[in-house]
Amino acid sequence: MRNVGRAFGALFFALLAGSAFAGEAAVRLLAAAYNDFGQGIFASLEKNKGNIVYSPYSAGVAFSMAMSGASGATRAEFLKAMGFSQSVAEIESANGELAALLASYAGDRLDPRMVAESVRIACLRKPNAKPADCDAQAEAAGKKGEPLTELDVANLLAIAKGPVSQDYKSLIATAYGGEIFENATPQRVNVWAAEKTKGHVTHVVDWRPDAAPAFILANAVYFRGRWDDPFQTADTKPRPFTPASGAKADVLTMQKIETLPYLDGEIFEIAWLPYRTEALGMMLVLPKKGSSPEAARARLVGESFAQVLDRLTKTQPTLVDLRLPRFSTGGEAHLVEPAQALGLRLPFDPSRAEFKNVSERAEKGALSIDDVLQKTTLDVTEEGTLATAVTIVKVVAASARPEPEKPPQPKPFYVDRPFLFFIVDRKSGAMLFEGRIEDPR
Repeated sequence: MRNVGRAFGALFFALLAGSAFAGEAAVRLLAAAYNDFGQGIFASLEKNKGNIVYSPYSAGVAFSMAMSGASGATRAEFLKAMGFSQSVAEIESANGELAALLASYAGDRLDPRMVAESVRIACLRKPNAKPADCDAQAEAAGKKGEPLTELDVANLLAIAKGPVSQDYKSLIATAYGGEIFENATPQRVNVWAAEKTKGHVTHVVDWRPDAAPAFILANAVYFRGRWDDPFQTADTKPRPFTPASGAKADVLTMQKIETLPYLDGEIFEIAWLPYRTEALGMMLVLPKKGSSPEAARARLVGESFAQVLDRLTKTQPTLVDLRLPRFSTGGEAHLVEPAQALGLRLPFDPSRAEFKNVSERAEKGALSIDDVLQKTTLDVTEEGTLATAVTIVKVVAASARPEPEKPPQPKPFYVDRPFLFFIVDRKSGAMLFEGRIEDPR
């Protein structure tokens, strides 16, 4: 199981070549550890049927905030189970640098003229459209200057009963950029989650006043990325898709022909679909007919993810006829058992957990993690991707690609059966979202 995670970590660590930003080595190590730990979690989640959307980055940050509050053998177990090779201080510093890198992508904005023209064209295509109205809509849209990418990350320490020291509150606020809620209520935490995900995740916690947790740690991620080359809605039409159940159905499927990094393996194909922000992209892993996402994943591990990705990034881009279903999905996952399967047990043990870095009054067994929950949403459309995640740790008291001059026939890449995807920041190697889609309906 851990080898799976390490292989994934190596895969995405290989994406980092050529990047340069402050603290890049520490950030790369942190992202690789999050990917490693996240893949161990995903290996447990994929045993369940149905679509899966999961954020290794969100889970990694939430568990890392808990690690910062742990002490003694409990902290040592966090460090080992999560595959950290850095000191706690380095981990905390790198978290801030990684969050700053991700936040920096929101600075680039679309050309206002392009935004205006896009709005005008879309308006004129509507029945009974009035040119004057379309011109007014276009002018208003152009003034806004829409962002290329929206990638917002937020952390929270919500204290219901305590004990929580001022030192730990200061650490969460400075190292993790977290907000601090005193006398927190479920309603306040749920409003925070809704605000940070722009209404996509609205309910993450609930408790009675007489059964309040000591505190809640939370991480939220909101991602809205535009494809570098959007699909045209006119090319979207019902096409056959065979879900895991085997009952073939027609689903709305997007199509475009584009030159993309592409690999053709023995039991899978891989294509890299870039977003407008160059560092970000979605890696599509399509099992060949007769195979499965699980088998493709196992083969990728066996072949070494680092080597596979190295070939993908170095190979000559291929003209691809890409067909990808539109889909909207989401869900929730409790992460305690998957984390325990990776060797992280002490933090959940009410008699042995140590969190003295939260408070000197927190003797062994005074605080323990009761639950870890992640809720996610995902929408993939012609324009791009919208994905959100909120991870909650509940702590309780003891109780640009030029085409050839003469392009060859495009390689068919028809996503018409269950597949895997990974949304990755190539600069840091951070795996922001990943999933398995068994049925896009």
